[in-house]
Amino acid sequence: MKSTFSAASEAVVQTAQSKESLAMDPAPLVSVVLPCLNEEKTILSVIQEIHHAFRTSPYTYEVIVADNCSVDTSVRLAKKGGAKVLSITEPGYGAALLGGFQHARGSIIV
Repeated sequence: MKSTFSAASEAVVQTAQSKESLAMDPAPLVSVVLPCLNEEKTILSVIQEIHHAFRTSPYTYEVIVADNCSVDTSVRLAKKGGAKVLSITEPGYGAALLGGFQHARGSIIV
């Protein structure tokens, strides 16, 4: 298993390398990564706001919810909203973000 620092370093290098190709891509894919732990009160509205924001944008996008073992209905609601849901078992906000970054397909990660 990679250390958190190692995984973060690789993500930074991949982002830097993809910036070179960004200028040639007229509509790069944007990956929106949301860490999640028991967010049933807000997750669906946040995902809907993301869809609304990108509706008139020239960018294509994906919404990734990196779930950190929620015990409420967050996962079901995120799927209902059209997000790709990842199960991140390593505890912590940072671990959820890194897990989401590692699965992001976009050349831009938000």
